[in-house]
Amino acid sequence: MPSLLSVTDIAARTLGCVLVWSNCWWITGPVEAAKTFGIPDVTTPREAQLGLGIGGRNAAAGLAVLALSLTGQRRAVGTLFACWTLVGFTDIGICLMPGNNNVSYHFPGTIACVTMALAHLLV
Repeated sequence: MPSLLSVTDIAARTLGCVLVWSNCWWITGPVEAAKTFGIPDVTTPREAQLGLGIGGRNAAAGLAVLALSLTGQRRAVGTLFACWTLVGFTDIGICLMPGNNNVSYHFPGTIACVTMALAHLLV
């Protein structure tokens, strides 16, 4: 049976890969990504250009998680996830603005960041 440490490491690395993958999604399908992440009125790639920045920030965080996790810096991974929860709360705030939707899409990711932060800082 795998230890709790290995499970949390695998979970952190998986979330890191998901963050990197989201950048690919913003690049290849910015309109669909914008609608999925809660900005419904985007109809052209030009309108979704801000998403490239969102994808870039996600990829940077994902690469940092992978680098820190693969080098055994568990507390640093926990700190990064603790800080990254602010991004989740900010995104939720944006989705709560009039005209936006899919706020529920951001809750699982934010909860995962909180969970990974606690797991890496407390275990």
